[in-house]
Amino acid sequence: MTKQILSVLTILLVSPLLLFSQNNYDDITVMHYNLLNYRNSTSYCTASNNSTGTKEDGLKTIIQYKDPDIVTFNEVGSAINNIARLDQNVMNVDGVTKYAYTDYQATNGSDLMNVIFYNNEVLEVYSKTSITQNLDNTHIVRLIDVTTFYHKDPVLEQTLDTNFLTVFTAHLKAGNTTADRGDRAKATAAIMNYISNHPEIENYILTGDLNTYNGNHDPFQNLVGSNAADSRFYDPMQMVGNWNNSASFSYVHTQSTRSVSNGCFSSSGLDDRFDFILINGSIRNDENRIEYIDGSYEALGQDGNRFNGAIDDPANNSEPTDIIQALYDVSDHLPIFLDLRMTYSAPVGINDQNLSSFYVRAKQPSSGQLALLPKGSGNTQGSIRIYNILGQTVFSSDHIEFTDGTWINIPVEDLPQGVLIIQTQLNNGLSNTLKIVKS
Repeated sequence: MTKQILSVLTILLVSPLLLFSQNNYDDITVMHYNLLNYRNSTSYCTASNNSTGTKEDGLKTIIQYKDPDIVTFNEVGSAINNIARLDQNVMNVDGVTKYAYTDYQATNGSDLMNVIFYNNEVLEVYSKTSITQNLDNTHIVRLIDVTTFYHKDPVLEQTLDTNFLTVFTAHLKAGNTTADRGDRAKATAAIMNYISNHPEIENYILTGDLNTYNGNHDPFQNLVGSNAADSRFYDPMQMVGNWNNSASFSYVHTQSTRSVSNGCFSSSGLDDRFDFILINGSIRNDENRIEYIDGSYEALGQDGNRFNGAIDDPANNSEPTDIIQALYDVSDHLPIFLDLRMTYSAPVGINDQNLSSFYVRAKQPSSGQLALLPKGSGNTQGSIRIYNILGQTVFSSDHIEFTDGTWINIPVEDLPQGVLIIQTQLNNGLSNTLKIVKS
């Protein structure tokens, strides 16, 4: 057997006069918007009936009104310079400098792409990839972006413990034929297959124009059906059904903002639910320190009185007049928003808690054991959790006896290599975090 070496890097991440509080969080707003051929000229969408300048002015108004932290766009013209134009004309304007965007990715042969912006004051990209093939190895009509962010919480450098959020962004095949529905079903099956093959992702959402007419059909059921088991998505609105042209779902319809077409924007008014942000069970149940904030999901400007009507007719008082006008100008889709709460552990002064100092030391293992030495614990019980760098639990044990100055041995043979975070929690509320590197 190859000898395993455990490098102890220090490892007190906090001084003996610090402990951790669980009462800290950042709330982030997620936005999704289909921009309807932004800077993509077609035979029916031209500079005259889909003006870039008008679209940018309206979009800037919406962004500044809602101040989102993650923004995913569909239907951006696939030229790479269109991302920089959005950045300079919409996102980082009027003194705003916080938005960054992810790496350029576009589907070969497609005139459209997804674009993703994020607030780099609270988030950073951990990884970026895409899903390009169906399970039968045919190409997905438009690639599905897969972006994992990590939370740049205020005490990350001290705790080395953060949250990860994976965002799937999709623009599925349009059309209402059997073949179109089949293409959408293949794409959503590919998403679920990706999740199944990546058990390390715990918190994830899906944003996009799914072009779905009926939530009971395969394309949507692949995502939310019981056959998806633990990896399934959930609709925060809990309104899954036959959305197309049904007044029962008028509150969630997202397309079209106009009842009369100008040749580019679709007509018929709001009678379809194409646009979504779906959440997974971990976020729904607050299992891994990211939770959906109840009641925050909205299709901006949708007041439930729009069935087969335009966003501005009948009169819409759900938002300020300039926002309603912007929604009319930018796209025939409505943007979707929801809020997520990211909780983090922040150090606070122990004197504020009126508790004794407590810390833990680690030493090189012997015979496959990691040795931890608690100091200041007294004689009590507690728990030990070990996490990998993704925040996944790789070791957990409760009802451990802590005796001040007595070593505690933990087997390390089954622990993964790399950076590991060890958290000890005493029943009296004292806790400690340290980092090790196993190689």
